[in-house]
Amino acid sequence: MDFLEKFKKLEGYIASAIVDAGGEVIFKDAGVLADKNIDEALLTFNSLFTKTSEIADDLGFGGADLISIETEKAIILIKCSGKDARVHLHIVLILEKEGGNIGLAKLTMNQVMQEVIKSLGI
Repeated sequence: MDFLEKFKKLEGYIASAIVDAGGEVIFKDAGVLADKNIDEALLTFNSLFTKTSEIADDLGFGGADLISIETEKAIILIKCSGKDARVHLHIVLILEKEGGNIGLAKLTMNQVMQEVIKSLGI
């Protein structure tokens, strides 16, 4: 099953991936970044999410569910299944800054996360 297919239909789609909590790529679509090695970027985004979540938790805010990074040309969304979830996964979704529907992207990330967890039977 191609869990990333729903992301490819989003306006402004660039690339997406599902990684485990350690940053190991489980599913990946490099999209328009196919000519680049995005695995290192995915590891960095994953580390950034993990550290941000730890700091937020240490401050008493609880762990992060989703973080957003805005650059000049793109928005990078990173969603967590929950650090205490039966399966700890992160979804990384990259959209064009202009034209990307962030609200729909977040809803789609929630749907895809549930589908992946359900398919793993955990």
